[in-house]
Amino acid sequence: MNNVKPMARRGPRSARFRRGAAAFAGSGFVLASPCHAIDFAQLDASRSSTTVVAVQSLRPSEAGRPSPQVTAAATRWRTGSALGLSGVARWAVVDGPHAWVVGAGAGLDRFEDRSGPEPSRSAVSVRAQAEWFGPTPVGHYYGLVQASSFRQSRLLVLQHAFARGVAVELTHYHDRGYESIGAGLRLPLPAERWYWRIGALRAEGSTTPFVGVAYNAF
Repeated sequence: MNNVKPMARRGPRSARFRRGAAAFAGSGFVLASPCHAIDFAQLDASRSSTTVVAVQSLRPSEAGRPSPQVTAAATRWRTGSALGLSGVARWAVVDGPHAWVVGAGAGLDRFEDRSGPEPSRSAVSVRAQAEWFGPTPVGHYYGLVQASSFRQSRLLVLQHAFARGVAVELTHYHDRGYESIGAGLRLPLPAERWYWRIGALRAEGSTTPFVGVAYNAF
């Protein structure tokens, strides 16, 4: 499982952006995977912004050998957008029921905000991450910490899944000039591995509800 920066900045959703973001996210995985399958995909939308993210493993994970992953992500708000395509190699520090996996890699990023002091920027980034996951008496937990040199961004995700796929999630995102805290609930759809997402994001002095849909094959 992987994640991207939570939805950001105020502004209406753009149908053209959503189509472009979906094409952007999908193109990386058509090239990266011989079976053209995506392991994780998520689309969240609110009156403030739209975010799409997709993750593809490059090979099946084995005991003690987690797969490298490619991630494509895009966020749109009223005055700008952010795009990213990254690859991360991963290593198991602790293997077993309670696992600890670390990763490092690089990415291509673009940021544009017409209302800010930095109108646009594109750069190659260096990134690192750590994951923790395992069982609990009532389900299983997942934790993720990611850091990128692009805009000095940091992301924390804490998730606990209960029986029948219901899960709760907390997120904290920070970069140069922006910070958000989010809380969400994941509810299973009739289709296997598909979920509704509902929640709220606190950023820039206001709280905004969001809805979304996710696919998770991990």
